[in-house]
Amino acid sequence: MPGRLSNLFRNLTTTQRVTIGGAIAVTLLVIIVLVRWASTPEMVPLFSNLPPEDAGKITQWLDENSIEYTLEQGGSRILVPRANQYQARIELAQEGLPAQRSTGYEIFDQTNLGMSEFVQKLNFRRALEGELSRTVSSLEEVDEARVHIVLPEAALFREQEKPATASVTLKLRSALKDAQVSGISHLIASSVEGLESDKVTIVDSRGNVLSNMQAGDPLLAMSNSQMQLKNQVENNLTQKVETMLQQLLGPNKSIVRVSVELDFTQSQITSELFDPERTAVRSEEINETSMNVNTPQSVNPVDPTQPPLESTESQLETNNITNYEVSKTLTQETRNTGGVERISASVLIDGVYRDVEAEEGEMQRTYFERTPDEMTKIEQAVRGALGVDLDRGDEISVINIPFEQPEVLDTGGGFMDWLKNNWSMMLRNILIGAAVIGILLYVRNLLTASTNAARQVWERRIASLPGGGSMPALPGASSDGGEALALPDLDSELPEEVVEANQLQQRLVDFVEEKPEVTARLLKTWLVDFGG
Repeated sequence: MPGRLSNLFRNLTTTQRVTIGGAIAVTLLVIIVLVRWASTPEMVPLFSNLPPEDAGKITQWLDENSIEYTLEQGGSRILVPRANQYQARIELAQEGLPAQRSTGYEIFDQTNLGMSEFVQKLNFRRALEGELSRTVSSLEEVDEARVHIVLPEAALFREQEKPATASVTLKLRSALKDAQVSGISHLIASSVEGLESDKVTIVDSRGNVLSNMQAGDPLLAMSNSQMQLKNQVENNLTQKVETMLQQLLGPNKSIVRVSVELDFTQSQITSELFDPERTAVRSEEINETSMNVNTPQSVNPVDPTQPPLESTESQLETNNITNYEVSKTLTQETRNTGGVERISASVLIDGVYRDVEAEEGEMQRTYFERTPDEMTKIEQAVRGALGVDLDRGDEISVINIPFEQPEVLDTGGGFMDWLKNNWSMMLRNILIGAAVIGILLYVRNLLTASTNAARQVWERRIASLPGGGSMPALPGASSDGGEALALPDLDSELPEEVVEANQLQQRLVDFVEEKPEVTARLLKTWLVDFGG
């Protein structure tokens, strides 16, 4: 077996030997790479987004414990084999790594009897900032957060007190929505005594302000909310009409735009209605006065000589005061803001396209408008979807227009117009093609001439055999008399122009093999010259 392989290898040409050797080398290289790849452990993240000081301590601990690791993201991310991931995290946590970037209420775990009131207040603020930083960092979109709180000293008079403020710096994984930014502001404001949400400033790691700076101005805040409500109502109505028309006409067959005017006037009406027919006694007061009145007489009727007698009269006076309550109805009416005052809508409807046979027999795509009955039904459907009220002044327009231009038949001048616009490119391509064909024909003629000349010489030499002992003999060939048959000297019989052509061809081949870059540049220059 080894002998056959060696004989087979010796019978191969140099090109075949090089090809087989290269294939064997590539196969061995692929096997080695696959073996190394299969034996390499799967690397998983141990920690990410580490500061340089924590990354340095962790890598030192990994080196001491002979754990393989790799660094990514500029050294802020450490990867270890999956088998060592959880154990390494537990042991590093016992070492206090990675260190906490913010200190929370654990700052009060150690009792310091000599702590002054100022230091205690300072530690309380540090603990509060740390706890808020951890809470905000727990959000999915936030990678890291830092909170700074300013708590001014209490003043003697309320008008001299300064409000508490806070600032938050966020390192984000993804963008935050306005509702999330507002939520962070209210979270911090609710955690700090005397802090209002409009006094919280939130910025990202690039310095962009995320908090709503208009919250401090009620008018601007109201305008912003009104615009949001208006856009929300318009988008809702537009979506209702678009989904309806898409199911009716098909996709990309309609365009809907809706404009809504909302009433943001805030009003409160209070009315009182009195009913004189319905009364009730509210209170009644009766006063009675009794008096005795003495009236002297002019002459004593019994004895005129005696003094006149007096007559006594008793009088009773009654005073009655009655208060009535009139029935009254109190009505209080409050008008909510955001009511629809007016709706304006514009709907564009595409027509129908059909293939119609033209005069030349070709099919032409032609546009046809929709019938008035179809447009009337579509308009009624749109009115119902939008809730249009003509008495309120609503306006709606449904227009049928083509969304695409119909194809126009070619009148015969299309090719000439195309040729006029693209003659330079067409001429360039023709010249390049002609040059390539000319080179191929030239090479073909050279090969044909060489082959014909060699055939003629070979035929003449064959006719003169046996003989020509000065020429080398063919292996295993002999004449009838036992003489070895020799090859004719072809070069001596070839025409001079054929020999020069063969020599020129061989020099060109040698030049291309020795200087391929120069040959490529030369061919590129020829092509550009032909194309110019």
